[in-house]
Amino acid sequence: MRVPGLLHLLEVVLEDIPYGLSIGTPNGRVVCYNRAMQQISGYTKDEVNESGWFDLVFPDEQERSDAVAKAKRSLNGLLSYTEADITCKDGTRKTVAFFLADTVIDHRKYNFGIMIPLDQVFHRTELEMETAYGLYRKLRAQVDSLN
Repeated sequence: MRVPGLLHLLEVVLEDIPYGLSIGTPNGRVVCYNRAMQQISGYTKDEVNESGWFDLVFPDEQERSDAVAKAKRSLNGLLSYTEADITCKDGTRKTVAFFLADTVIDHRKYNFGIMIPLDQVFHRTELEMETAYGLYRKLRAQVDSLN
């Protein structure tokens, strides 16, 4: 059952949450990229779609290769979350924790990601990542209810 206005409400919530959130296709096209993702990295959704997330935030080839390998392990369920140092658009470096998972919406596969800069995290514990994973589960339930 679809609730009128629920999709708009969900879009507003996703845009305003303090965690970086992105949803993309397996071939790398970003379809959702919230304000926090842009604030964390400095890159817009259009810039990410044009140049690729990994190419932008991991300009060093070895770091990019390592990050892609971690992302694949995360998407395959082998890592609950991972940490990485990204290079922001302004050249600064930030350590971030991110959670990645596959999800299916309207019979299409998408990669769902939540990213949290560790300077915003007071305690680096599994509990915080469980909070992010809990957010993913709630968002997933909302998406499933729309189908």
